[in-house]
Amino acid sequence: MVALRTTYAIPGNIVAHLWVNTSGDIEGTITNGTPLHLTHLAVVAGEAYSRLTDLHPGGTIHISVRPDTNVRDNHYDEALSDLYAGGAAGSRIESAVKTLPDVNVASMLSEVFLAAWTTDPLGNFRLDGSPARRDDTDLLLKPLSVDFHPGTFKLRPGTLGAYPLDMVPVVPRYACCSPSVQGIYLGGGGAAVFEFDFPDPGRLSIHSLALDAFAGGPGTTYNGYSDMPKHAASVFNWRTRRWQELAFHHARSVLPHADAVVSPSGAMLVRIRALPQTGDLAVFDAHHDLQVSGTMTVR
Repeated sequence: MVALRTTYAIPGNIVAHLWVNTSGDIEGTITNGTPLHLTHLAVVAGEAYSRLTDLHPGGTIHISVRPDTNVRDNHYDEALSDLYAGGAAGSRIESAVKTLPDVNVASMLSEVFLAAWTTDPLGNFRLDGSPARRDDTDLLLKPLSVDFHPGTFKLRPGTLGAYPLDMVPVVPRYACCSPSVQGIYLGGGGAAVFEFDFPDPGRLSIHSLALDAFAGGPGTTYNGYSDMPKHAASVFNWRTRRWQELAFHHARSVLPHADAVVSPSGAMLVRIRALPQTGDLAVFDAHHDLQVSGTMTVR
């Protein structure tokens, strides 16, 4: 009889201290507080990534990556396949990525995350009372949070991620194929609310804010998308306590009253509704299809 445990608690922790600098780049440090030797590390921020040097137990590395995501580019590439394809990390890791069942949902972890590999054995396994022959190649994924430091800075797409908060799903008339497993389909009358969480809201002053959005329906293609349909999207105004409709140009809406759409607790709410005039809508991957950017100051 073989007992297989699908999760394993790794002692220690990988500690990250990351922030947004004045140009909108994410920088900071990552410390390996585990007993594992980590190789082929990368920090992913939206569709951008930065490859890092190997990290030994107790070691610290400095990172810098410029986040970026284009909601009009709807290929929904698998971040890990891009990172480790073509033998960039060796055929062994490339083969492991191809066999992982959840490689295409890595972005569900966080807008910014760390990927790393280790060949160190995790736990002890025995077969018929004897140590089992093994050849470990393990992938570690860690969501990373990003802080805002005092000063004025640019917020780039790919820095803060949205996640579904509330949904009224309705089966669309033209349900078809989704490029990602976490797609949200909205037939007529359906709606979904998404939330962005801003760090340090009590000291945050927002000068400008824009929302990039994709909610492709049956009349659009992944690559030919131009704009969010009229009347489909709105943002919650915390001052008036009402939903404020948004107008888009080339998939971007510059938000009026930007300082009123982020709550005292740092929440920004976006609602997408499928109405008779919009037709069916779909958000295939909230971490890709909804992006916020702007200029702000932390006091």
